[in-house]
Amino acid sequence: MNHFRFIADTKLAYILYVLCLFLFAIGCGGKDDPETETSSLVFGIRMSASDRLKDNLYTIKAAADNQITADTNNSIAFDCSQIGVHTVTAYIYNAENRLLIIGGPWLCSEHGGEIGSIPSGPDRRVIIEGRDEEGNIIVYGEKYVGTLLPNETSEAGIIKVYHFAVTDTRPENDVMISSSTVLLEWEPIPGAVRYHLQVSGTSDFSALIVDDDTLTTTSYLHTNASEKTTYYWRISAVDINDNKSSNSTGRTYHISEKITCFADMDRDGFGNPEESIKSFDVPDGYVEDNNDCNDSNASIHPGMAETYDDIDNNCSGENNEGFSAYYQDADHDGYGNLNIVIYKIEAPEGYVPDSTDFDDTDATRYPGAPELYDQKDNDGDGAVDEGFLPWYQDADNDGYGDAGNIRYAIVKPSGYVNNSNDCNDRNMSIHPGANEICGDSIDQNCDGGDEICPVPEPPTAQYPYYRDVDGDGYGNAAVVVYQTSQPDGYVANNTDCNDNDAGIHPGAEELYDDVDNNCSGENNEGFSAWYEDGDGDEYGNADMVVYQTSQPE
Repeated sequence: MNHFRFIADTKLAYILYVLCLFLFAIGCGGKDDPETETSSLVFGIRMSASDRLKDNLYTIKAAADNQITADTNNSIAFDCSQIGVHTVTAYIYNAENRLLIIGGPWLCSEHGGEIGSIPSGPDRRVIIEGRDEEGNIIVYGEKYVGTLLPNETSEAGIIKVYHFAVTDTRPENDVMISSSTVLLEWEPIPGAVRYHLQVSGTSDFSALIVDDDTLTTTSYLHTNASEKTTYYWRISAVDINDNKSSNSTGRTYHISEKITCFADMDRDGFGNPEESIKSFDVPDGYVEDNNDCNDSNASIHPGMAETYDDIDNNCSGENNEGFSAYYQDADHDGYGNLNIVIYKIEAPEGYVPDSTDFDDTDATRYPGAPELYDQKDNDGDGAVDEGFLPWYQDADNDGYGDAGNIRYAIVKPSGYVNNSNDCNDRNMSIHPGANEICGDSIDQNCDGGDEICPVPEPPTAQYPYYRDVDGDGYGNAAVVVYQTSQPDGYVANNTDCNDNDAGIHPGAEELYDDVDNNCSGENNEGFSAWYEDGDGDEYGNADMVVYQTSQPE
């Protein structure tokens, strides 16, 4: 008698409830939360090696098409909890559709049972039936299993129940991974001798990248994963009898785009735009920034303080930006010395942006300075005292100036005139062109002396005698009498230039009174103008003047 066994190992089935820990990717950690997907019952059948299930004899029926699955590995699978299966019963029929034996009903939660003493013969048919708690059939599936020969071992035909549920996987589902190498891992499934791993570029697993059913470990290293790509993967288990479980729920992982990393040889945190690599992680000696303009000098990078060194310290594209030339202004006239320059962002004390001062020791000399009468080129035009004219004091307002009292100015000062022809600036009736009175000892017209009055012809044998009114012994040439002898009040000489003043005559002491005291023909001869020098700088005050024959203290 052959045994057609429906393996019932509740303890094993319970262990199988916790299955398939999917993968842990390189560089990524964490675990998924336990799946709500619970028990999928997988019924697998294996006949003798010479007589296997024919695919064209395979049919599946179910209350809902999407609640039961079948594949070419001789299995029927359904999820007890999802579709409400309470009990499972197996029926063995022969080719004439005669019921040979019944296994069960077994509680779905117990995950299996056993059928023995199956008669041999051809075309044994297996029917799986699942009912809910009220006895309603909600799952129905059948297989034609071929011929069961006499005296075959009990392992010639097996129905196995696998409880398959994803409870923990690595990497986490739908995770983004920054690596081209991903380690897929899962928990070992009790009873499995090998695993079938599929990795695809599509969710329907139509573009398989990995399709390996020879795995005997619970991990697989997916290498050369492409960046910016989503991968889908699933596993199934195969037991010693080559029975295969249903596939796990498809899981996904995404390979991120590689980042461009730039060499940072000087370790300043800024990269060389001319030297880069593509990588999932930033390797040592590289950064994501590419704005370094000198990767051999850590003191040159964006944000660095700019210094005046003809180097682009802050990688702005310019050298020394913000700096300006400032020139020393020693005399503080606002104009700088071209030969003494420093470069700063702001003007230091004693420096100006101008460089046109031609004499930085004199605050009265700079371009455009007002010209002064000081024998200097104040405005830098190459000329000294340009525009200045001599002006002479006209104290008596007769239109004629005093040559001894001069001032230089561009515009005529008040009380001054542009000529120096006055011979007496204290008497407005004395000036060039004035009416001359002869014989009064006064040079009214400034022609150099008093006009001599005409002398009448003397009578025969008479002598001229000249009036000496002031009794100084000198006669008035303009008042003459001819007598045979000297009359009283007359003298024989006529050299008095002022017969009204006994102090004025030839030989008298000259005084500074604009009078020809000694009748020399000049007023004030020997006298000079002396100006008060209160500050001792050798330059006198024009408004403070004295006239003496020698310099006073």
